[in-house]
Amino acid sequence: MLIQRKLELLLQQEGVLSIEAVGQPFDPFTHEAVTHEPSDSVPEGQIISEVQKGYKMGERVLRPSLVRVSSGRVSNPR
Repeated sequence: MLIQRKLELLLQQEGVLSIEAVGQPFDPFTHEAVTHEPSDSVPEGQIISEVQKGYKMGERVLRPSLVRVSSGRVSNPR
C-alpha cells in the first residue's frame, strides 16, 4: 500500500488526475462504454459504475475510464 500511495502522490505532483465517472453523464471523450444496461434508478446516459479507472493530464486523456452506462428504464412489453 505504501508504494501505491507514493506512486499516486508522484503522479498527482506531475499533474495526472483520475477521471470522475460514477453518476456522471457519459462523455465519449473521457469514458469508454463496455456495456449499456437498463436501470430503473439511473437515468439514461448516466454512468452506473466504473470497471476501470481512467486518468488525464491537463486536458489530455491518458486512459479513458471503462464504464457501464444506463440505457434507461426497463420497458415492459404487453
